[in-house]
Amino acid sequence: MMISKIFIPSALMMAISLVLVGCGGGGSSGNSGSSNSNGTDNSNNENNTSQPVTCSDTQYLEDSVCKNKIAQNIGSLPFSALIQGQSYPLALKTDQDLEVIFTSNTPSICSVNSNELKALKVGQCNLVMMQAGTAKVLPFNNTILVNVTCANDQYLENNSCINKAKQTIQPLQINRFLKGQAYQLALKTNQDLAVSFTSNSPAICNFEKGELKALDLGQCTLNLAQAGTTKILPLNTIMTVDVIRADAESKKDLDACQAGSPTETDRQTFINTLNEIRALHNLPKVQYDYEHEDQTMQASMLLAVNEKTSHYPDDSWTCFSDIGLQGASTSNLNFVQSYEILEKYGADTHLINWLIEKNSASIGHRRYILSPFLTKAAYGEVSNTNANSFRTVLGAAMKTVYPYESLTLTTTVPKGIIAYPYHNYPKKFFLKSEPLSLSILSTPQNAYGNNNVDFSNAKLTVTRRDNQQVQTISNIQYDNINYGLVANNLQFHFTSMEYNVIYDVKVTNVLVSGEAMDYSYWFKVNDK
Repeated sequence: MMISKIFIPSALMMAISLVLVGCGGGGSSGNSGSSNSNGTDNSNNENNTSQPVTCSDTQYLEDSVCKNKIAQNIGSLPFSALIQGQSYPLALKTDQDLEVIFTSNTPSICSVNSNELKALKVGQCNLVMMQAGTAKVLPFNNTILVNVTCANDQYLENNSCINKAKQTIQPLQINRFLKGQAYQLALKTNQDLAVSFTSNSPAICNFEKGELKALDLGQCTLNLAQAGTTKILPLNTIMTVDVIRADAESKKDLDACQAGSPTETDRQTFINTLNEIRALHNLPKVQYDYEHEDQTMQASMLLAVNEKTSHYPDDSWTCFSDIGLQGASTSNLNFVQSYEILEKYGADTHLINWLIEKNSASIGHRRYILSPFLTKAAYGEVSNTNANSFRTVLGAAMKTVYPYESLTLTTTVPKGIIAYPYHNYPKKFFLKSEPLSLSILSTPQNAYGNNNVDFSNAKLTVTRRDNQQVQTISNIQYDNINYGLVANNLQFHFTSMEYNVIYDVKVTNVLVSGEAMDYSYWFKVNDK
């Protein structure tokens, strides 16, 4: 027999059961607790899920960490300026060993092609340098300005670089210096620019007041330089000349181009006669110039050997040297031809010829002899008794021009007139057929300051004192040529002059620095 029981829960039990389920409490009974625990675990897993990491452009990700990329730098460029027309290799790496790429923002000034930069035109080259970088290295980008210029041997003209002209020189024709002598070295390049000289052997030869002094025996080494201009290249070269004994060529040998040297008697005759003339004009004495005697002898030899005269001989002349040219261009010259044998013409005779200006087209020789600024003079004479044109051809020279010293010369002679003839004058120093002359010393303190005298409106009168008759004069001329460092001269002819008669000379309305001045003097040529 089956007995069946049906359990019907009460309303209270159902209510309790519902409460427990709603609380989700910690009851140990099975499914409710288990279900509630699972719900809590799902909520914690959702909060701990990993998010993706994003770095900035200047960073990279490594081991889930953002690290800064390395910056790139470059060293200096292999050029600081560019020369028009030149090409330059562009091989440059950054300090990260990465190749730099170049481009040009100014392609008309400079161009880049296959890692080669070419300077096309003078201007500013705008050059761009780039390196893309890597995952761990920052890119590099920079712009620089580089000047495109002409090369040192070029100059800019009409926006184009033109090659500067080269300078050359014709070497000085000097094969020796004599110990104790002085020389003025003058040389120009083929561009007509003056060359400067310095000594590399100052114990043997050295420069003093612009002149080269041969001091001791040995080899004189000279540096020749010309600085050039904006359109002409500079020049530098070396020349060497032996300094030999002072008496090495004292004996004349014209076949060997040796001029010889004056005797001491010749020197004393020359200087005594010169000072005798100057004393007649109240001018100070001068000293004999031994240092420049080689120049006067070489110049005299050129005249004698070549049987002609010139202040500017050239290298086509037999026995030519630049020493002879120096002497000829800075000296009074006398050229004598004779059908007789003349070993000497005489220093006094040469001086008289220069003074009276016999057979001379100007009176420059006289003006040097009577220069108030002259302080010294050298003499030379060479006779050629085997000449072709005459039995004897003889040359003589008197050194009168000292280019470097004259720049600072002054004189103690007072302002006034320097006339020829002057006061009592010996007949031996005068010739009626040659011109009389006068100069005005206006600036004794400056050898080059006496060109401020103007004779253009001057009036010249010559009066015979014993009867007061005005004399006839002719061929009046004037100039401001710098002969004798007194750059003014008035000359005239007076062929009717009589000896032993006093004549008064008056010159009026002479403008000196614009001021009218009058001058007067007297002269008498004695027939003795």
